[in-house]
Amino acid sequence: MVPKVVRSNPHQLWIFWIDESPMNNFLVENPPSYEELSNIFNWAMTYRTESDVPIPYGRTLPLSHPKTHYLRLESSDHKLTTKILEELVPFWKDKRRDVLATILISNCIAARMRFLINLKKHMKIDIYGRCADDPYQISRCPGHYHNDCEILSRYLFYLVLENSSCRQYISEKSFHHAYGKGAIPIFVGPFLKDCQKLLPPNSFLHIDNFKTPEHLASEVVAISKNITKLLSYHTWRNHFKVVNEHGFFGTMSSHMCRVCEALNYNKKSQKVYGVSDIRRFLDPEIQCI
Repeated sequence: MVPKVVRSNPHQLWIFWIDESPMNNFLVENPPSYEELSNIFNWAMTYRTESDVPIPYGRTLPLSHPKTHYLRLESSDHKLTTKILEELVPFWKDKRRDVLATILISNCIAARMRFLINLKKHMKIDIYGRCADDPYQISRCPGHYHNDCEILSRYLFYLVLENSSCRQYISEKSFHHAYGKGAIPIFVGPFLKDCQKLLPPNSFLHIDNFKTPEHLASEVVAISKNITKLLSYHTWRNHFKVVNEHGFFGTMSSHMCRVCEALNYNKKSQKVYGVSDIRRFLDPEIQCI
């Protein structure tokens, strides 16, 4: 049993820091109970927006002004609209059409692999990382966090298969591998409502909107063949930007900056997280499906 922590200075600020989903918070043999963690901490520092110190894997930020005022979706000049949108999409000229989607995956969870195998029956997908079945594709992108996988930028779609389905758990897979590489993310795992709330408008596909993987694959193929519809998933880039904030791939982590901001701007009234508050952030029975 983990010994109960006793705070000697009640005026000192204690913060618990969690950046994994509740399904993977305590990967130890004897994890602490929620009761043992209660009445110790004053602030929560997690990827959730309601945290005292929010540290999401990335953010959607509005631009101070549109990148161009000449973009009009209803314009009859489709060539101009297409040209403008193509210039907004990173790596657009590198995109291939023979294989539409990709994924970098090294945690070969059975549910993930079953979904991929099923989806590959209906569309071509290139898999990189340790879960690939091609030795070349395994070695091409050996790491997730320290070595960027440049080849991902050649695909129109990126499959975002999170390791768990928990509230607001949207990792670097979407912010860096998809949006950062100029791809349309396809979400399996994150809650649809969270994607709609936290990500750019009309910028992604979500499995919840399709009856089967076959229906999803059919829509991906149809979008890829319609340049107007394909680029419509990138119109958000004229008004928003997506930033990766988790210190991966050379990105400077701003976690400690967030703590400084919170110290300056959060309410000064004292509070402590009881067992129900701890469970609200850490209990998978409450936050995950």
